[in-house]
Amino acid sequence: TAYDMALMMKTMIKNETFLKIAQTTSHTMSPTNKQKENRVFANGNDMIKKSSYRYDGMIAGKTGWTTDAGYTYVAAAERDGMQLIVVILNDDSKESRYQDAKTLFDYGFENYKQVLVKASSLGPKEVQIMQGNRVAGEFTFSFEHGFNVLLSKSTDESALTTEIIVENEDDLDKISAKLVLYLNYVPIAEVPMEKQAVIHDLSFKATTLPIILNVLDIFSV
Repeated sequence: TAYDMALMMKTMIKNETFLKIAQTTSHTMSPTNKQKENRVFANGNDMIKKSSYRYDGMIAGKTGWTTDAGYTYVAAAERDGMQLIVVILNDDSKESRYQDAKTLFDYGFENYKQVLVKASSLGPKEVQIMQGNRVAGEFTFSFEHGFNVLLSKSTDESALTTEIIVENEDDLDKISAKLVLYLNYVPIAEVPMEKQAVIHDLSFKATTLPIILNVLDIFSV
């Protein structure tokens, strides 16, 4: 699906080797034992080359075509620190897929903005898990860094609210927390929170021995 292609591009543009290849407009291969002449290979993404389709801020793109899928294209571009990904499937021609991509990119950059949700405004949230009348575990959920959310430029940022939801709050192994971001009380994003844990060894009657764990998704010693 288009969404699958967008997720793949989102991951690929984090890879420096991929970006170097994707942003190279042409590459000359030296002669080999099978080919005596230099060979030049051109990048198939016209939106990154000096062509009529070139798009300012283009990060990377990949073209495609099959009988069933038609002309396809997935691309990422960045302006003013905001990255957008466009996916085109089943377009009519090479020319129209680039024009459609440009139209979508222009619409996104002209009508949307990034809003920073600061880590200092998000928690921390502290939770204790009890076994009988003794504390078995103490957990602190927080964010080391803030995160950006994409919103319409017409959005009233004062309408943004947050809620921290703790899940599996009685399970030492599975307890987790997430931040839910609301716009006018409608959820628009969920972000997992980082977890710091102090687990007490309750096998000793005289004392408890704390084991300090710093974890994001799973426990590790």
